[in-house]
Amino acid sequence: MLSNSIILLIFSLQSACLAHLHHHTARKIHGENWYHPPDHSVHHLFGRQSTTNSSTAEVFPKVGSKEWKALFPTPFETLTKDAAKPAWLDALNQVKAQGLIPTNVPVGKFNATSGYPEYNGGQLDPKGDVVCSASYFCRGPDDVWDAPEGHVGIAFDDGPLPTSSPLLYSFLKSQNQTATHFFIGSNIYQNFDLFLQAFDNGDDIACHTWSHPYMTTISDEAVVAELGWLLEIVRVSSGGRIPRYWRPPYGDVDNRVRAIAKYVFGLTTVIWNHDSLDWELPEGPVTSAGVHQNYTTWYSGPKAPGLVILSHELTTQSVQAWIDTYPLIAQNGWIAKSIPDLFGGGWYVNARNDTSDVVSGIQVAQGQGTPVWSGYAEETASLGSTTHLTFTSTVVDGSTVPITASPTATGSAALHANAGNRRFSASDSPALLAALLLTAAIARLS
Repeated sequence: MLSNSIILLIFSLQSACLAHLHHHTARKIHGENWYHPPDHSVHHLFGRQSTTNSSTAEVFPKVGSKEWKALFPTPFETLTKDAAKPAWLDALNQVKAQGLIPTNVPVGKFNATSGYPEYNGGQLDPKGDVVCSASYFCRGPDDVWDAPEGHVGIAFDDGPLPTSSPLLYSFLKSQNQTATHFFIGSNIYQNFDLFLQAFDNGDDIACHTWSHPYMTTISDEAVVAELGWLLEIVRVSSGGRIPRYWRPPYGDVDNRVRAIAKYVFGLTTVIWNHDSLDWELPEGPVTSAGVHQNYTTWYSGPKAPGLVILSHELTTQSVQAWIDTYPLIAQNGWIAKSIPDLFGGGWYVNARNDTSDVVSGIQVAQGQGTPVWSGYAEETASLGSTTHLTFTSTVVDGSTVPITASPTATGSAALHANAGNRRFSASDSPALLAALLLTAAIARLS
């Protein structure tokens, strides 16, 4: 089965002939297709990211140093349009010009009585196809709400925090359990040592914005700033890695915010199908016993759909409730994985995990041609120079099928790929990249 292979594609062509291309990538897991959203050239928004070429690799300041801190906004500062980097706003304007950001979804206004945002003074249905607010349980087509059958997604919000995160990280490490951490950028800034502990433990670092606002109640530009600064602090602190997954604070996302996250930054939105209510501990009406009972009920319940539970590393009580019930996962026959590992995908837009190489980005400002991004972390395209492109597709088992192409003339190239019993060929360089991406997708699904 070619779906269990690493496909390496190396070819040469003139950068002027590269097409900027988006596509859907399909995977099969437990007999079901899993579709990631179209990926794109997020690389050029954040600078050089190569860790494999010492002559081009970006040198990052020491995490926690004065130079490192000077790169970021004030923790929990209310971010406005002025806080966003020009490149991020340019990317926003480009996708708007392409019609990718809905113009019929207004900025929401928080209703203190209902506890949820509302639209046009309550006149626009938040559950309808136009708005599709997750606060009202409307699911976007690319959202993650459920895990595959028999699986539990291990994820925690709101870290890193000094009172509770060390307990969680030590336990995860002792159990050899990988988790996804939806970190707040301001908390990373204030607790960088704990960020490094989670990263060094080999956990997936994901996005929970810079300052934890209701995302549907802020402007397009503020959305870009909130997402961009979290991605930037993670990138600078992790050797260049850019998170692929994000969870909106309070689960507050609509079609406008989804589209900005997806098309500007390549982010996949993650919600949940069960709320542990651990965020109410220790002062809320929910008790530790109640949170224990929630976990116990779900772990002993049906295996379909799989569980994506809202859990927090917010207090020692919330962490301890999760630790106390963790043995029930295996005892009840569940498989526990981080969010990306549920679907066999990469953790970052430009790297498979915390230890894999970071794929080189393309600097548009340096005149190196049109940025190209193929699909998701296992399937990445990068321009090493003005004339050489490397395309890599990574799947789980580590076997290798080489596929090569060489230029036939300036501005064109031919692909001759022999993957198992399949032979593919294409010519005409604008179509060549599409053929390569299609080849990889077909091979994985064969």
